[in-house]
Amino acid sequence: QKLYTTGKVEKGDVKTSISATGTINPVNYVDVSTNVAGKLESVLVKENDQVTAGQVIAYIDTRQLQATVDDARAAMSKAELDMNRYKALVDQNAIAQQKYDDSVTDYERAKSVYDKAVADLSDATITAPMAGTVGGTPLKAGQTISTGISTQMIIATIADLSNLEIYLTVDETDIGNIKNGSRVEFTVDSKPGETFTGYVSEIAKGTKGELG
Repeated sequence: QKLYTTGKVEKGDVKTSISATGTINPVNYVDVSTNVAGKLESVLVKENDQVTAGQVIAYIDTRQLQATVDDARAAMSKAELDMNRYKALVDQNAIAQQKYDDSVTDYERAKSVYDKAVADLSDATITAPMAGTVGGTPLKAGQTISTGISTQMIIATIADLSNLEIYLTVDETDIGNIKNGSRVEFTVDSKPGETFTGYVSEIAKGTKGELG
């Protein structure tokens, strides 16, 4: 005689285990660079430092930039004096109107050069555009920042590590078991023994799936 053990039928969760390798990246991050050429005088942050929006993270040597501002200010002041002098003369019909018009153009050009020089001097103070964590190794003091190249030199990268996403490749035999919005559990090599949770945010049509 055979004996059978019976039990009540209940609904439960079924887990699908998939082996895949991916990379974890912050959703929000910014590479900090500048349009000002010069030598980095100081870098105030290091890898893994926490920064706030607007915090100064580096300075570029301002000696040449300040000299450019001083020269541009002097040129603008002279152009303004000439413009005012020609204005008085043209009002007295002592010179042609074109002479005065040219002096106005010269002043506007000199003012534009001065404004650019002031902006460059201000940009020599590098600040964090967002709050976050400094990722990777920032540039070192003493390095020269070059401009006009196709890829700007990155002084530091700042990332929001509170919101991360995983990019991974899933085998075609497993992709049918993955649905948008599904809750997932995963592990990372840097945190052995810990399990993290997330959800599927997007499944690419190609060979790469995105898990966030």
